[in-house]
Amino acid sequence: MKNSLQEKRHTEEQDRIWSKAIWVAIVIIAIIVVIASWTIFIFSNSRIRINESSEMPEEVSKMESEEEVSKRKVDEEISKKERGEGVSEMKAEEEVSEMEAEEDVPEMETEEDVPEMETEEDVPEMEAEEDVPEMEAEEDVPEMEAEEDVPEMEAEEDVPETEAEEDVPETEAEEDVPEMEAEEDVPETETEENVPEMEAEEDVPEMKVEEQVPEMKVEEEVDAHIISGVNGIFQFPELPTGCEATALTTLMNFWGIKVEKYDLAMNYMPRKGLFYEDDVLYGPNPIDTFVGDPSSDYSFGCYTKCLVRTFENYLNTHSELKDNYTAIDLDIEFSRILQEFVTEDLPVIVIVSPYLRDPYGGFSWKLKDGGIWTWKTGHHAMVVYGYDLEKEEVYVADSAVSSGMATYPVNEIERIYNMKGRYAMTILPKKKQ
Repeated sequence: MKNSLQEKRHTEEQDRIWSKAIWVAIVIIAIIVVIASWTIFIFSNSRIRINESSEMPEEVSKMESEEEVSKRKVDEEISKKERGEGVSEMKAEEEVSEMEAEEDVPEMETEEDVPEMETEEDVPEMEAEEDVPEMEAEEDVPEMEAEEDVPEMEAEEDVPETEAEEDVPETEAEEDVPEMEAEEDVPETETEENVPEMEAEEDVPEMKVEEQVPEMKVEEEVDAHIISGVNGIFQFPELPTGCEATALTTLMNFWGIKVEKYDLAMNYMPRKGLFYEDDVLYGPNPIDTFVGDPSSDYSFGCYTKCLVRTFENYLNTHSELKDNYTAIDLDIEFSRILQEFVTEDLPVIVIVSPYLRDPYGGFSWKLKDGGIWTWKTGHHAMVVYGYDLEKEEVYVADSAVSSGMATYPVNEIERIYNMKGRYAMTILPKKKQ
């Protein structure tokens, strides 16, 4: 009897324990479900808010950029009418990138055109050379086959080994002809390049002649090189539109020629402002003369031929430097600037745009010889002193940056350099010519 009662009580206690455990489990599950649903609700709301907050700044920035562009355009028009000197070259903070003028830049600057024409002319001439020795002697044929393996015009050195010099008089004469053609053709091509926005080709001085470029080709391409001793200079506040004079000062200081940027700009640089004559706005050619006053906010600028003239004016008053240095104007591919000059520790000034933004707009004036020049906003001079092709970076002295030094993507600086017309210059010690 007692055993049955104990078993009954034991069974009842187990049932109570199980019922309590079941209720506790149900409560815990309910709490977990509530917490999970609340968490999901909060997370979904936060994502919506984050998306809304990320979209709002983009819309606001677009609206603000559009308002800034319209305000700047209005300010530029007002300043042009009030001062009669045109729009300021640019301050670093006032440039806005627009993609309007890329088709305006001439694409006639392919250096490959001249050598390709020469190659086409040279092929039949080489065939003619091969025919001459075949007619002269049959035993020379195997030797001429070796010469056929070198169809390029680099074979003049191999000819004396196979034949006597007097047997190939036509080769030497023929090779002289393409050289004369290159000298005549290159200036004509570059004369057209010097007039990116002008209506008359004769307005541009024939200065960018490629035979001035020294032969300094590197046998193997160098992936990276940095020239030590280049110290950038900040152009502000003395020369707000004087980036060209500041870049030339940086280059001259590198060669140990101590000069101040303001002195160089105001006392040695050829410059002239715009003026009206018979209600027509006239101005100088910026290829060789600075348009305006580099110490003014409302000026334009110049190209590298003007910097060559500035350096020559400085040498004329410092005769002790004349026998040591010379300046040359360049019109070459950007890759050649890196491989043939920078790798040889020769910094080069290039004409690009502030922060590599696309040039835009246009302001025109008439030249005295009848041409018309259209100046696009976005004009800047930098000194290239290093590069790293693996990182795709170019290192420059940039006078628009407070530190005077900057790094830009190699593809972007090459693109803007070509868009601006491939204007460059450098200073050479005369022993390197």
